[in-house]
Amino acid sequence: MADERAGPDPAARAAAADVQVNLALVIRHARLPRLHRRVLANAGVFLDRSSYAVLVTVDGLGQVRLSDLAAEMMLDLSTVSRQVRRLEDAGLLERSVDPEDKRVSVVRPSAAGRVAANQLNHAWQDAFGEALANWPEPELREFASQLARLSEALRGIAEQQPS
Repeated sequence: MADERAGPDPAARAAAADVQVNLALVIRHARLPRLHRRVLANAGVFLDRSSYAVLVTVDGLGQVRLSDLAAEMMLDLSTVSRQVRRLEDAGLLERSVDPEDKRVSVVRPSAAGRVAANQLNHAWQDAFGEALANWPEPELREFASQLARLSEALRGIAEQQPS
C-alpha cells in the first residue's frame, strides 16, 4: 500500500520533501539574528521577533479583538496578551473597548505603530529585493503566486482538527 501522507506518487513525495527542506532553509536564514538586526536597523525600529509579528499582524488587520488576533496568529491568548501589553507600553498599539461588545477589548496600531510597521515592511522588502535582485520579474511573480498557494494549503492543514 502506498504512503498516502504526501500523495501516492513517489516522485511528487520526493519533490514535496525538497520543497520542505528548502523552505525550512529560507525560514532559518530569514530568522538569522544578524539579518533581523540589519532589517531593524534599516527600519530604525527595534523590536524582538515576537513583538514584530504581533505589530505587523495588528497593522494588517487594523482593529482586532485579542481573541481574534490569537486565532489569526495561531497562538495562545496569554502569549498574544503579553506581546500586546509590551507594544502598548512602547506606544505602538492602543487598546479600547469594542464598540459592538463593551465586555471585549480591541487593539489597533497607534500612529507610531503604523509608522513602525510601515518602516519594518519596507526594510524587509528591501532585504528580499536585494536577495532576489537577479531574478526576472515574471519568475518573481510566479514564485510569489506559488508561495501564496503553499501558504494557504498549509494554513488549511493547520486549521484541521486532529483525527
